[in-house]
Amino acid sequence: MKNLSIFGKIARVGLAPFGLNMSPIISLIFINRFSMAYGGETAVACYACIAYMLTILYYLIQGVGDGSQPLMSQYYGEGNWASVKRIRCYAYVLSEILTLAGAAILFCGRAHIGVVFGASPQVSAQVAEAIPIFLIGVIFLSFARIITSGFYATANGFFSYILVYAEPVLLIGLLLILPRFGGQTAVWWSMTGAQLMTCGIAFLLKQYADKQNARKFHCVPQKVCKTVE
Repeated sequence: MKNLSIFGKIARVGLAPFGLNMSPIISLIFINRFSMAYGGETAVACYACIAYMLTILYYLIQGVGDGSQPLMSQYYGEGNWASVKRIRCYAYVLSEILTLAGAAILFCGRAHIGVVFGASPQVSAQVAEAIPIFLIGVIFLSFARIITSGFYATANGFFSYILVYAEPVLLIGLLLILPRFGGQTAVWWSMTGAQLMTCGIAFLLKQYADKQNARKFHCVPQKVCKTVE
C-alpha cells in the first residue's frame, strides 16, 4: 500500500509536465485534422511550417517557467510570499520580453518562413497570412504558462492541471464550432481563441489563489511574508 501511495504521488506530480508536453501535440493533431477538411493539403503544410517556428517560442516560455519555478518553491517553503510574487513578476516580464521579441522577428520575416522549409509559393503566402494570428495567442499564452509554473511551485497542483489541460479542451470545442462559419481562417483563430480563453482562466485562478495565500501569509512592513500560525 505504501508503494501504491508513492506511485500515486509521482503520478500527481507528473500530470502537469505531461500535459505541458502533450498539449502542443494534441493541438497539432486536431488542427491538422480540421485543416485537411477545410483547407486541404496546402493548409496542413502551412501549419507544419508555423508549428515548427512557434515551438521555438514555446520552449523559450517554458524555459522561463522552469527557471523561475525552483525559486518560487524555495521562497514559498520559507514562508516568504513577497519574494514568491517578486520572482513571478520577474518571470512575467522576462517571458513577455522574449515572446514579443520572438514574435516581432517572426512577424517581420513571415514572408520567408515558408522558404526556409522549402515550401511552395502558395504555402509560403498562406504562412505569411496566417502566422500573425498565431502570434497574438502566443503573447497571451506566455502569461498563462508562468501562472501555471507558479501554481506548480506553490503546491497548487489542481489549478495547474486546469490550465495545462484547458487549452486543448477549449481548442477542440472551438474547432467543432468556428470553422463551420469561417472555414480555414476560423481554424487558425480557434487556436488563438483557446489561448486567449486559457489566459483569462489563468488570471481568474491567480486572483483566487493570491487571496487564499493572503489568508495563509501576512506581510510585515519590511515586505517579508510569514506563515500565519
